Amino acid sequence: MEDTICESLDCYKESLALTLAKFTFYLLFDSPFDNPFYLGSTLRGGFGFIFKKAVCPDEERICKFCLLKNTCAYAYIFETPRTDTLKSSYRLSEYPHPYVIEPPLYDIYFAPKNRLSFDLILIGNAIKFLPYFVITFQELGRVGIGNKRKKYIIEKIEDTFNNGAEIYQPNLNYYPPNFTIKRFSEIREESKVYNKEILTLEFVTPTRIVVGNRLTSKINFLLFIKSLLRRISLISQIHCNNILPFSYLPLLEMASKVETINSDINWIDWERYSSRQKRRIKLGGFVGKITFEEGWNNFSPFIKLGEYIHIGKGTSFGLGKYEIL
Repeated sequence: MEDTICESLDCYKESLALTLAKFTFYLLFDSPFDNPFYLGSTLRGGFGFIFKKAVCPDEERICKFCLLKNTCAYAYIFETPRTDTLKSSYRLSEYPHPYVIEPPLYDIYFAPKNRLSFDLILIGNAIKFLPYFVITFQELGRVGIGNKRKKYIIEKIEDTFNNGAEIYQPNLNYYPPNFTIKRFSEIREESKVYNKEILTLEFVTPTRIVVGNRLTSKINFLLFIKSLLRRISLISQIHCNNILPFSYLPLLEMASKVETINSDINWIDWERYSSRQKRRIKLGGFVGKITFEEGWNNFSPFIKLGEYIHIGKGTSFGLGKYEIL
């Protein structure tokens, strides 16, 4: 059985062809922005509306009934068309989005409040749509964000994976011919530096994991890995054209043997306004630190990948962010 588990794990590591690009946007607001923590959801809220307005010939048309849905940038990014190639036992109400907006969490509290930055992670096929994201964020700054319509300009954009190389300035609309694309093989190498005895994770934004149709505030290694592998598998198939044809049961059996050493996890509540649904939505989740014992390191490449792509629900506006300590 142990050989079967190791073979499945090695197969997963070798088969995964997931790719990422990461960019840092620097914004200059016309007045101080009150709450940087909510910047991810605020940007996400206005972003979809502006994106659709920019690319859709009929803004009132429902994407799933549109003849252009298979070639439209908006439909792909926000309402990914169904595919018959998806191999999953999960019932999905919607597909995971191929991007993550990470709001500022730390340094921003020591910087002028009218200057903020955020990170944008693009996944797989979405990387080629970077110009659409830039144009949309430009227009969103002109219109203004939040209920006070705070306006901003983009001061610069950096290629985060290329030592912060500038790829955009407001007076120089320049994009390099090739962005830095990080492959899973590189992430595997990054993961080799971590302590093999124990693992401590800190969930720094509310993390929303569903168990039995209900959100949970109790996390163990098995649940963490199950949720993480589910997200990796779906993203890999939907946005990286990479089918992973093998059973997850041996991997989950290995994960079930990893015990929790210490847990300081608590639940926080917050909410955001959905311009699409015209109502406020509660988006609570758990945050805090948890430590696992030896055995976790078999999954270290996937855990490192999860630092980039987040975990759980609401990842597109920054929820489910964790860090390896």
